[in-house]
Amino acid sequence: MGGKLREKVMQRKGTLVIRPDSGDAVAVLEGIFNIAAEEFGYEVNRKGWKVIAPQVRFIQGDGVNYHTIQNMIFQLTRKGWSMDNWSFGMGGALLQQVNRDTLRFALKCSAIDINGQWHDVYKQPVTDPGKDSRAGRFILLKEEQEFVTIKVDGAIPAHDGDQLETVLENGVLRRDQTLQEIRAITASYDNYEKKLPLT
Repeated sequence: MGGKLREKVMQRKGTLVIRPDSGDAVAVLEGIFNIAAEEFGYEVNRKGWKVIAPQVRFIQGDGVNYHTIQNMIFQLTRKGWSMDNWSFGMGGALLQQVNRDTLRFALKCSAIDINGQWHDVYKQPVTDPGKDSRAGRFILLKEEQEFVTIKVDGAIPAHDGDQLETVLENGVLRRDQTLQEIRAITASYDNYEKKLPLT
């Protein structure tokens, strides 16, 4: 963004908001502040704080809770960065911290069709390898009570055991599932887990 797109960013009406990903929030924010200051420029305001060009701002949404917010503000302002540079996003950590990361599970885009050609899409944050995502197109098979994900190349084969269903396609809802149906599925897995022997 500070290379090929720099002039577009600087000339547009509005603000480019950059959201850093996983890792130590203070280190990640400080790193991108330094990069942005070098690429887009910064000034020292009348109170002595460093403020990056107004066309670029940041939002920190990963690992945000009451204590980490205080730590980020303390550490980054101690380095001279103005709070004008960033804000915080409200995630699950501000609630009970029972969220997708509890089971290290999230749904991500894994493939994209560009002019009839399929390309892999994946997430690979350098600051948290544990959040790497799978790339490609898949079928999902069920073996007893376990699910197995299989990557496929070319056309998706017709497979009677494929557990994946098309829910939304080109803006059209293909499966309308009620909350009661979802609760029934969840209850069936809860009952199965209760029958598992203790180890």
